[in-house]
Amino acid sequence: MDIIRAVIINAPAEKLWKILAEDYDKVGEWASEIEKSTPNPDLPLGEERACSPPGFGDVKETITQFDETRKTFSYAADVQKMPFFVCDLSNTWRVESKGTAQ
Repeated sequence: MDIIRAVIINAPAEKLWKILAEDYDKVGEWASEIEKSTPNPDLPLGEERACSPPGFGDVKETITQFDETRKTFSYAADVQKMPFFVCDLSNTWRVESKGTAQ
């Protein structure tokens, strides 16, 4: 099953790309549902993160695709307490400009 969600953020695409992709391991600084996030020490810096969303235990995420030109990246998640009905968890983010945000 694929779930698709779009969010419009009034910010320059380059700034959003830096927050989401270039500072990937810092998701705990801006996502309210993530208590903390750190680089995953098992993988090269910038290609991973470890985070702790409430109720899911430790989660290790690995970037599987990264395209700075198209501003898109994907990652796979290894979840300590995966719900029984979920067999695989991955995500793709795409940043695109919708106008002239300041």
